[in-house]
Amino acid sequence: MNVPEALTHVRRWLSPEPAFTASPEVRESAGELAARGLEHLRAARAAVDERLFASAATLYGRAISALLQARRLADGSEAPGTDLDAASHVSASPFGSTDPGRDAQLMLEDRPIVGARPGRRRRLAIEGLDRLATGLAARVYPATDADVRGLRLRRQLAAGVLLFVVVAGVGRWLTAPRNVARGKRVTSSSVRFGAPQALVNGAIEWGTFGLHTTSGGAWATIDLGDFYPLAYAEIYGRGDGHVDSGLPLSVDLSDDGAVFRPAGVCRDIFTQATPCVVPLGRQRARFVRVSASEIVLSEVEVYAAR
Repeated sequence: MNVPEALTHVRRWLSPEPAFTASPEVRESAGELAARGLEHLRAARAAVDERLFASAATLYGRAISALLQARRLADGSEAPGTDLDAASHVSASPFGSTDPGRDAQLMLEDRPIVGARPGRRRRLAIEGLDRLATGLAARVYPATDADVRGLRLRRQLAAGVLLFVVVAGVGRWLTAPRNVARGKRVTSSSVRFGAPQALVNGAIEWGTFGLHTTSGGAWATIDLGDFYPLAYAEIYGRGDGHVDSGLPLSVDLSDDGAVFRPAGVCRDIFTQATPCVVPLGRQRARFVRVSASEIVLSEVEVYAAR
């Protein structure tokens, strides 16, 4: 499907037409029958949910009869008030030649037979009745001018809500802070286990850590590669226990990687599931350093404002 065809389908969907061509009076009568059939259809589905299968079969029969009468009235092949047999319609449909179709006919003609059907056969028969009724409903709705106006309004409102959600989502994505630390160069005071680069690999090393330094004046510095207005940093702790080690942890910023200025401190326990979030107030910087008595962290994410 090319773009013009897609646009044509969208326009038709947004501006529906009556399901059939007839005089307004005939469409009004058919619409009343269709509305009655739809009410029976909804009631039948509710009965199925309540496992009242005998009642559901009766309601499906009423729905099919009303919807079939609405369709034939719209076609000019039936006069108002004609009683149409749902079981005969099921029999005449392709569904009626199948085993579930024959079960459906018996269920419509004899309510006690419903309980005698095995569970799977009963389910397939009920599903078939629902498909037949739904198909008939689609052929007669919208029928009246009021139906058309209501359907058009609902679809246009739905399209408007969808468009708003999409635009808002795209706008939020375009303006959301982005992690500028991922994949950047990292240096550390020492390496006992892991690797400095693991702090910015975009993965939480669940149950362990990315970098474990030796104790005593430990630090790890991320070179962002350029200057950014920094919004906040998220620092993920270790996953192997001892989550209170290395507290407090300081976050500092620098323009040249030599002279650092304090930006925030993590004093409370943080984990791999609940990181320490340090606001950075849109300060411009190129280097971000975390320092503590020892560094045992899984990930450091630094988000720049757009």
